[in-house]
Amino acid sequence: MTDDSHELGSETHSPGPATTATPSDTAPVSVLIRFCFGDLARAFLGGIVTSYLLVVFIPSSTSSLPVLIPAAAATLALVRGIGAVVDALVDPLIAARSDASDNRRGRRIPYLRWSAIPWAVSTAALVLVPVPQQSWVNAVWVGIILLVNVVSSSLYTVP
Repeated sequence: MTDDSHELGSETHSPGPATTATPSDTAPVSVLIRFCFGDLARAFLGGIVTSYLLVVFIPSSTSSLPVLIPAAAATLALVRGIGAVVDALVDPLIAARSDASDNRRGRRIPYLRWSAIPWAVSTAALVLVPVPQQSWVNAVWVGIILLVNVVSSSLYTVP
């Protein structure tokens, strides 16, 4: 009897045994909690930025930005939504580029080094509007600064 199982198209593949993590393969809870602190800080910063923008976009006589859409919530959703779309588009690009990096100091260090300052400056610049009264210039300013903020944040945290 000959073994014909090696002929093209006649191979059958059976799934191998399922692999599951054993308790010795997982990190201790204390390590997992420490890893979460970095993203917790980013979440707090995002909450602060969103709260600030909500105050800015609420229509009032003292608002520093013009009301772009009649409802302040819709304006905030539009601005933050565009940022979320940009974030979703750049994250995979940043991750792929970081993974392919052959920098002598490490694959991630250049991203951390070159994005920390723009991220900090763009966060601070959100509260500094160029025109002290209502103006479309302020709306454009906040939109551009938010895009810089989102990309800088991704460059820092994604790799």
